[in-house]
Amino acid sequence: MITGLAHINLLVPEGSLPEANEFYVQTLGLTARPVPQAQVETTAWFDIAGGPQQVHIAFGVNESLESSRHPCFKIGSVEDLQKLQQRIWDHHVRGGRLRRERQISQGRLFLVR
Repeated sequence: MITGLAHINLLVPEGSLPEANEFYVQTLGLTARPVPQAQVETTAWFDIAGGPQQVHIAFGVNESLESSRHPCFKIGSVEDLQKLQQRIWDHHVRGGRLRRERQISQGRLFLVR
């Protein structure tokens, strides 16, 4: 029987692992993990909160940028959420080659339940 979630796999454009590493480590605060040697150039793994769950990043094409597919992370508190929102907003403002083309506005990125 299924007892939990080991990892989710998200796609990024080929050649963008450095940007993905920066975002997931510096902006989201996840911990990078070693990957098998054969996948070093095409995959990145990140631990979520030091636990057994991970985010895996691999090269691929997201067929529809309008898809509703997305990861949803638990955040420890409203204060933690506000700090993370600011870090993500700052990342968006800095731009870079993977910057979203669709306009977003601060405070409209998250749903709090």
